Amino acid sequence: MNFSNNLIDIELLPKTEQISYTQVEETYKKVLYGRYLLLWGIPTVSALTTSFLDKESQIELLSAALVFLVILAVMLAVTGKIYEFMGYAIRENDICMRRGLFFKKYVVVPFNRIQHITVEQGPLARAFGLASLKVYSAAGNNNNFVLNGITKERADEMKQFILEQIKTDDIH
Repeated sequence: MNFSNNLIDIELLPKTEQISYTQVEETYKKVLYGRYLLLWGIPTVSALTTSFLDKESQIELLSAALVFLVILAVMLAVTGKIYEFMGYAIRENDICMRRGLFFKKYVVVPFNRIQHITVEQGPLARAFGLASLKVYSAAGNNNNFVLNGITKERADEMKQFILEQIKTDDIH
């Protein structure tokens, strides 16, 4: 028995940044805007409203409302950039996803490591005909991912395709 453990030239490794990613649906931007408006708009309005009712804490509440408003404005301003970077790819042996703005995240999950897949729709996404594909990997939480912003039909097709690939791998 001969042992071999040759070095691999790092420059020859495939680069996940060079994968041709498919953009998520354009309407997903509206879902992002809606999420940010709910997440930061409600506290802003609540702080403003309460500041008029509670004169003792008015300065603190107005300060909080201003902070919430600034965060909301920043989130709404960067939504386009967040959307532009989001993407996914299905290759022969794996599924890939990328997302992020300041912290870019690339996830590649081989089909033979996938344990479970679900398709989910929240109320906001459902209103726009969108869904999320959740992929659970045997490698644990670091390789699980949620692909948001795809149509329900596309999510179902991808789920079925991946399940068929898993079944094919089990046979071989």
